[in-house]
Amino acid sequence: PLLPLLLFFLFLKKFREKVMLTIVVYIFFSFCTDLITTFLSEANRYPFVVKNSLETLFNIVEFSAFSIFFYFTFSNSIFRKLIPIVIGIYAAFCGTVYVLKFKGNTALDSIPTTFQALFLMTLCVLYFFEQIRNPNSFFIYSTSKFWVVTGILVYLSGTFFIFIYTPNLTEEQLDQYWVINYISNTAKNFLFGLAIYIHGKEKTGPTSKESLNYYSALENP
Repeated sequence: PLLPLLLFFLFLKKFREKVMLTIVVYIFFSFCTDLITTFLSEANRYPFVVKNSLETLFNIVEFSAFSIFFYFTFSNSIFRKLIPIVIGIYAAFCGTVYVLKFKGNTALDSIPTTFQALFLMTLCVLYFFEQIRNPNSFFIYSTSKFWVVTGILVYLSGTFFIFIYTPNLTEEQLDQYWVINYISNTAKNFLFGLAIYIHGKEKTGPTSKESLNYYSALENP
């Protein structure tokens, strides 16, 4: 995730909104996790306890970051009240699965990932539906939030079946299909980078009404 991080530091002074800072924190955490995982794997110092701990922590942080992003994005009060409760339940369940793994019980491994994907993809659909119903949202693709939601949706839909079947795949099969995860991650990071770029430009460019007033431009060329 170097591209979105570089763009963030480029527009560092322009970032004041919590909604986008949530995504930046997630990107930074993901970058650090990738570095640690790569270093430990190459050094052959990646025991089960460390791997299990990193995977569980990453799942909780990822789910929480995306959910908090939607919390700040939604205008519907029901969704905003529901999201913190779901985050707490998800974190508790991940902790339970984490403990069960040490006892040799891996039957619940895929449930947190499956729930995460389904819940967040539902929030993505609800976001688009909310924007469609908003009479002021003429060109939602010109906003940073749209591209963040698109990135989340592309990433989760691309990796959905891989993570569901991961416990049932051999190492060779996992290596064979893991390229899909790389592609989905690359697409997500590119879209997040685009969102950060748009967000940075929003602070220095014209107002949203001025930049999106295509009808006026057509009427008064």
